[in-house]
Amino acid sequence: MKQISLFSIIFSIMLFACNKNGKTNTPQDEQKDKVEYMSSDTGEEGVLVVSVYSISKDQNTEVSEKIMKFKVNKVKNKAFELDFGKVQVDDETKAVIYSSAFNAALALGKKLDEYKIEVSGFTKFPTLDSKAGITATIMAGMNGVKIDNLLSLTGSINPDGTIGPATNLPAKLRAAIAAGKNTFAYPAGQKMAFDQATKSYVDIFKIADQNKIKLIPIYTIYDAFIALTGKTVELPKPLSDKELELSEQLKGQLTGISANWHTLAAQFNKKYDQLSTKPSQKTQNWKKVSNSYSQESKKILKSGMVSAGYDYAQRGGAFAFTSFWSKRFDQLSAKKNLKKLLGVVEEFNKLSENIKTAMSNLQKIKPESRGDLLALISAWEQLVGAWSYASQGIEIQKQVIEKINYLLKNKLDPSMDENRLFKMLDNTILKYSLAKLKTLKAADFAKLIGVKGPKYIIQIPEFQKLNTNLEKLAKGQLTLIKKYFLKKNIGHIPGKNEEEIHSNLINQNNNYLQAIKSVEMTNKIDSKEDFQKYLAQIAAYSNSYFNSSMLMMKHNFLKIKKSANKNDVEIKHKQYLKTILESAVQNTKIQAALAKKYAGVIPASAKLFYNIGLSMKEQNYSLQIKSLEMFWKASFECQLAILLAN
Repeated sequence: MKQISLFSIIFSIMLFACNKNGKTNTPQDEQKDKVEYMSSDTGEEGVLVVSVYSISKDQNTEVSEKIMKFKVNKVKNKAFELDFGKVQVDDETKAVIYSSAFNAALALGKKLDEYKIEVSGFTKFPTLDSKAGITATIMAGMNGVKIDNLLSLTGSINPDGTIGPATNLPAKLRAAIAAGKNTFAYPAGQKMAFDQATKSYVDIFKIADQNKIKLIPIYTIYDAFIALTGKTVELPKPLSDKELELSEQLKGQLTGISANWHTLAAQFNKKYDQLSTKPSQKTQNWKKVSNSYSQESKKILKSGMVSAGYDYAQRGGAFAFTSFWSKRFDQLSAKKNLKKLLGVVEEFNKLSENIKTAMSNLQKIKPESRGDLLALISAWEQLVGAWSYASQGIEIQKQVIEKINYLLKNKLDPSMDENRLFKMLDNTILKYSLAKLKTLKAADFAKLIGVKGPKYIIQIPEFQKLNTNLEKLAKGQLTLIKKYFLKKNIGHIPGKNEEEIHSNLINQNNNYLQAIKSVEMTNKIDSKEDFQKYLAQIAAYSNSYFNSSMLMMKHNFLKIKKSANKNDVEIKHKQYLKTILESAVQNTKIQAALAKKYAGVIPASAKLFYNIGLSMKEQNYSLQIKSLEMFWKASFECQLAILLAN
């Protein structure tokens, strides 16, 4: 037999549920076909035995079986514990299993803090593809139900609970066949999958038909749980689009806020027109984009589509700010006035002060209901984003100032280094423009306070637990993106070391920047109250986790790259995007129904995100990806509402 190495991993799972006396459960002990959501008990203590199949580097179907055991115990008044015994386990393994446990508890409405999971046997780093299998397995352990040992399951998990794609799916399917499985659950939308062995896309149904193995497409973690156990989680009926429409009160608020953005855009447009210089092509393009968004916003608002109208209005205002600053730099460039340019660049410092003021203002708000609390968290998340962009803007700004001072000191003409200097200036403008956008949006979201719901009583210990869990989740995800993007160089930046790849990504990729900087921001929060501190940190860790997940989806799974049409992107896996968008829409409706039933309120921002997503869903690929982000955000905020109410 050829030597087998851990290239990728597929899970086939068996559950041996034993009661506390060590006796095997009888069929009468099994739960009914439905597992109750947010149930208070988990049945008897059980041990889950997971068979792991390694696929050889040359992609042969030859496999080597290894065993990973999960022992799921319920504990009380104790922080969640992931126990690997005396085995030394790398951070990537911990991150994958912790994320899976978090998603399992989230899917069932359970408190993660009430569990201890002991992992033994094979504990090498599992791939992202194993998350769906591990999550569904832990869900079974939390409910004490048996698993079909003739089924193999593969897939990653998105932050909203939908199933993400698997790499080298044909090889995983062949491994399941070789292991004697009769059913294979795969991520929906991956009927045509890339085969490393043949370096081509193949139809996995043809492989299945030839080998008489049943294929089951899975869309969400609930589908994975059904496939593994034959049982369903009892969920409320998904809400309709009408039930997720904005209330008249919210429509009124957003219409007024949109008008403020139109006013802001008009103010910067007036300043733009007052600058007597010929704008560069880049500046003209930004101005054109600003006008287009603002005009479209007014049309959309008149038609009654308030969510989309607001989204376009804030984009128009942001690009008006960007184009104005760009034209200022064009003017100074034409005059070769470095001293004046230096002073203008230093004006950006005022924006950083505005962010500090906004933070202080948010800390003064005292939420009285769950609706108020969730609106405040959404406002904090926008402000975390503002701080992240401004933080990077400051770094680039310092480099610009150093460059200008060097040119002044040596009496050099700026044209000798114009390309580098003005590229840095452009990046400074963009980062500060996004910071301003997010700062103003934080104020917008804070105004959404008013969707009341049940009265909220602040419980600091519960906030502390949630904050700790989200911190582990966010930092674990950072471990994974650093592994894939810095070590494996998923962005394919040729000839660069890890430090150079990091520098390039944090300057050019907003998801990467937000993922990194949001965690850094948690150490900068200055608050005298634990409640306000935890509130900001919960928002920061959520923002980091969300952006790192979006980064993986775009580059690791969808394989996006810039299109010849600068307003769009090219996507390698178009069918998967179409499928995951439909899954995300349906999943949002389910999560909103759960939030309504168990938290007593659907976050106002979740409704806003959902409706923005619907308005982009059928447009170009860039906007389709943006709509996916909106659906994920809507679902995650509903899940957060349940966590805070649990």
